[in-house]
Amino acid sequence: MYGREQCVLLRHYLERGLTKAEVARELGVSRRALYNWIAAGQLDRELDEAPVRYSPRPPMARKLDPFRGIVEARLNEFPRLTATRVFDEIRAAGYAGDEVMAAALIDRVLHPCHLINIRGNSYRMRAHADLRYSSSSCPRFGRCPRRRSRDSWR
Repeated sequence: MYGREQCVLLRHYLERGLTKAEVARELGVSRRALYNWIAAGQLDRELDEAPVRYSPRPPMARKLDPFRGIVEARLNEFPRLTATRVFDEIRAAGYAGDEVMAAALIDRVLHPCHLINIRGNSYRMRAHADLRYSSSSCPRFGRCPRRRSRDSWR
């Protein structure tokens, strides 16, 4: 849900007897979002002053998890081992999945990465800041000319 105000308004509108379609129209959201909020129990939670905090999704088990130790051990011992050879070895150990997924795991083991979140304006797009204009006006003509209809060409 977007915030405390919308939750209070949603409760108020539903208590007044408005239909869900009317409530969605009043709040400016889709009916599907409204049904999802109700199904998720957003109306039943306590309305405190703190903002809503979302937690990360729990990790899911993957087909390759039992074989990760084998892949790491083989690649630590022989770092230049090909993905096809490693795939053949884990398939012999009981893996029944796709070779592409195994190659992706091998890439993650060989080339670990770290994600960095950067906030602020884009340095790459700094030159384009002056090119932005509203959709209702055109910088060259003031107002973009209308398209001709087919009848006016005759």
